[in-house]
Amino acid sequence: MADQADAEGAGAKDHWFARTGMMRETGAGGGALLAGAVLAAGSARAYDGLILASALAFLAAALVVVLAVPSTPHAPPPAEGSFGYRALLRDRPYLVLIGTCTIFALCSSFLALSLPVYVVQGLSGPDWAPGPLLALNTLLLATCTAAVTRFVRRRCTRVRAMAWAGGLWTLWCGASAAAVLLPSRALVPFLVAVVVCYTVGEMTYGPASNALAAEAAPPGSRGTYLAAFQYSFVGADILAPALFGLLFSHGRQLPWLAVGLLAALRAVLMLRLEHRLPQENRTPQHRTDTRNEAPGSAA
Repeated sequence: MADQADAEGAGAKDHWFARTGMMRETGAGGGALLAGAVLAAGSARAYDGLILASALAFLAAALVVVLAVPSTPHAPPPAEGSFGYRALLRDRPYLVLIGTCTIFALCSSFLALSLPVYVVQGLSGPDWAPGPLLALNTLLLATCTAAVTRFVRRRCTRVRAMAWAGGLWTLWCGASAAAVLLPSRALVPFLVAVVVCYTVGEMTYGPASNALAAEAAPPGSRGTYLAAFQYSFVGADILAPALFGLLFSHGRQLPWLAVGLLAALRAVLMLRLEHRLPQENRTPQHRTDTRNEAPGSAA
């Protein structure tokens, strides 16, 4: 995808990743509805049909990629010894980026994992509330990500967009922890606002982080770098359930306080990392503003 976006200019990556995220959320929401309908039907034939349809969908997706996606020329690899995993392990800014994004990915995966348990057991809220709240999150991601990305990209760099996302997730965690103080009648409206806050952070973070990871990678080693970057999501998926279970067993507010603190610290770290990443990661407006400044920012 990053290679395809290169043909439209460096800034196009954010919009490509935003549109892809919207399509992914649409597919996830539609699949959840379909699976729910099949489970409600309670038919073995319906289960078999769903499995067959999933297999055919994967096959169709593979054929589309092979037959319909145009190939793009790749830059030749750099000189011997300056590419691949050895170069990645020496690229400290990119390694810090991966570590930082692991914490941000932890925030991104925390909602679906923690919300049902927290609302029902931690807040004694209605059993029906988690489903609509998660559906709201999916609906917003599927319909508004491109617009939010366009708004954010015009106003700040990708690094600062990710820092803003960290701030929004810090606010989300603080508000979630404070929900224990609310009366029952105000709980659901408050949680709606909390989920919207979280979702805006996710819409801000997702396209910016993927585009930043793609553009910060050396042209000849992009595949290697992006493969390593994906470990941030894998690490978060492994860490999140254990972290939530451990902290929630000791206090219903502890998961939110811990994740909120991590999000705030990582937001600050992203701002410190900005000048150690390539200059091309800045928006055209920001590059214009910095032309009058004294040189010295790190590439």
